[in-house]
Amino acid sequence: MCFLMMVLLLIHVVAKPHKVPKMRCERQLKKASGIAEDRRRALLLEEKEEPFVLFFIHVFKAAGSSVRTLLRRYAEKCGKRWVCLVTCTEGGNTKNGIVQCRLRDLVHLNRENVFARPPGRSKLRFNPSAELLGMQSDVIGGHYYYGMHRILPPDRKYTYFTVLREPVATWISGIRYHDKSLKTPVHVSRALAAAIPPDTTRRKYANAMTYMVPAAHAKGQPVAHKLELARYNLKHGIAIVGLVESW
Repeated sequence: MCFLMMVLLLIHVVAKPHKVPKMRCERQLKKASGIAEDRRRALLLEEKEEPFVLFFIHVFKAAGSSVRTLLRRYAEKCGKRWVCLVTCTEGGNTKNGIVQCRLRDLVHLNRENVFARPPGRSKLRFNPSAELLGMQSDVIGGHYYYGMHRILPPDRKYTYFTVLREPVATWISGIRYHDKSLKTPVHVSRALAAAIPPDTTRRKYANAMTYMVPAAHAKGQPVAHKLELARYNLKHGIAIVGLVESW
């Protein structure tokens, strides 16, 4: 049933009408050749407009690490403030003013500036301030659920993108990720047979559908209801949806 729901989710990935921010920066435009001066000036003015905050939902075992590397390089070269969130509780749902995630990586941001507690009290890894992250971040990627934009001030624009993968391949990749001893097809086949339902106690990967549903609406809801929410958010809330198989 879980695989069927994910397949249906992939079928409903469609082109989005959202405005997609252009991934460029001023230093690149200055170095660009073969562009008319008036066009260059117009692009620079557009670049100085209030930027979108870019949210990348990293679905487990769906090329997310590669995308995160690209986003980090983009932040480094273009002076953007990059944040990577992992190990999120309740999909990163904000609680008591904090984002329930581990802060794995930062670019052009100081950890002390995104935690609402005096420096030196901890290693500043878990539970950054939702308000401080929302005010200062330009690009936020990681294993969180749709809805992270709620940390932003009301006047900040934002857009989402994500990458999905064929569900059976995702499952197999997740099993191999957790068990590095699976070297041959025979070993993988045996591991898959052992993990097939009704053995549902070993969670090998997070269902891609889950990432598309805000944490507040996910807990205790039937699968059919979560599927409808995921479809809706993919169609109306996420500007770009990529597929690993299209790369």
